[in-house]
Amino acid sequence: MKAVSLLLLLLCPLFSVISFAQSRWIGLYLSADDYKNERLSYAVQGPEKNQIHIDPIAALGKIRVKNIHGAHTMRKDEVYACKNQDQQVFRFYKGDPYLVLNGHGPTLVIYRQSVRSGRNGSDLGYEYFFSRELTSDIKPLTMLNLMVAYPDIPGLEQKLSLTFHNDHALHGLDDDGHYLLESFMKSVH
Repeated sequence: MKAVSLLLLLLCPLFSVISFAQSRWIGLYLSADDYKNERLSYAVQGPEKNQIHIDPIAALGKIRVKNIHGAHTMRKDEVYACKNQDQQVFRFYKGDPYLVLNGHGPTLVIYRQSVRSGRNGSDLGYEYFFSRELTSDIKPLTMLNLMVAYPDIPGLEQKLSLTFHNDHALHGLDDDGHYLLESFMKSVH
């Protein structure tokens, strides 16, 4: 029973977000520009019960927002991202939600997705992704993909391999909890 409860707790932020808002805004960003400028649509805050539900199956492609103003259903392809009660932002790309890890950084955006097993749906870990800009395609976070995305940075391959040694190191954090890759990209850009 504890395992089932833990599994539901881990899946909750990704698939069904229920907010008993404590002066925290939740809502939808309809475009990358809305996200960059913090303009939420269907935004709510306060003690009312508010809910954002994201269909877990990408093919269904629906997002439902319920708040004191009523219920609104939208297709995922009409929404850039959503912000949940934990102030986490999930960008939608090809029907799938990607957790934004570093805001809207000037040089790249880093994302994460949970990897689940097919048998029991439990989390096996995370996969990391990036996009060069807010509207760029999301790609797996690898040194090769970074070199393809940033052909304008001379010697990037050598600088990456000297600094990170392997793909796994690309999503490492510094002592202040910032992504090392973000600081690295600012320094070489």
